[in-house]
Amino acid sequence: MYIDGDNFITAFESDPTSDFDFDKQPNMWNSNQCYLAFIKGDCVVFKSNTQHFVPEYRGSTPRITLSWNTFVRGNISTNPTAKLTI
Repeated sequence: MYIDGDNFITAFESDPTSDFDFDKQPNMWNSNQCYLAFIKGDCVVFKSNTQHFVPEYRGSTPRITLSWNTFVRGNISTNPTAKLTI
């Protein structure tokens, strides 16, 4: 969650062994890295095994972010055909 600062960018990386079409203009669908910019109050949720990093911050005010891990436990659904217990 982005709380405060001049800007906040997170980079996400895909599997480096993936075959991407580099003949086209790079974008989040055909590149190994995708940079996303956020505004104050934004919260992004992604799988815990997603490779990511935050580039060096060069803002004039402190950057404040909050991150956490979540763990799912218990029944995901009570529907007998879609029940999943973790």
